[in-house]
Amino acid sequence: HTNNLSKKINDINQNPIVECIFYSKINKTQIRISGIAEIFTMNNIGEFLCEKRWDEMSSQSKQCYFQNIAPGDIIDSPNQVQMKNIDDLNIISKNFAVVKINISIIDWLYLSYKGHRRVKFEKNRDFEGSWVAP
Repeated sequence: HTNNLSKKINDINQNPIVECIFYSKINKTQIRISGIAEIFTMNNIGEFLCEKRWDEMSSQSKQCYFQNIAPGDIIDSPNQVQMKNIDDLNIISKNFAVVKINISIIDWLYLSYKGHRRVKFEKNRDFEGSWVAP
C-alpha cells in the first residue's frame, strides 16, 4: 500500500511496467521481480481490496495517511508535516492506495565467495525457471 499522492502513483499511471528488488544480507540473497502494476483506490474497482488491507493495518500506520503534505514534497522543516487528528480510523483515507503487481519475472541471485547462483523464473502459464550466469 502507498499514499496515492506520492510520485510513484503518477509514474505507474504513465508506465505500469515496474521492478522491485529485495535483498537479505543474512541470506545473501537478492530477488528482483518484474511485472505490470495496478493501482487500486476507493474511487475505482479496488474498494474491497483497499478495505481489506486498511483493516489489517495498525492505527499508527493508518494515521500516516492523514498528513497535511504529500509524500516527496520539498519542505523547509520536518515540523511542517502534521497529522490530522482523526477520531475514527475505520474510515479509509482518500490518500490510501494499494498497488498490486502482476509478476511476470522473478530473478533470484544467491551471493557467495565460492560462486554466485542465479535462477530466472518467467511466467507463461506457470512459472518456469532456468539457471542463468550470475
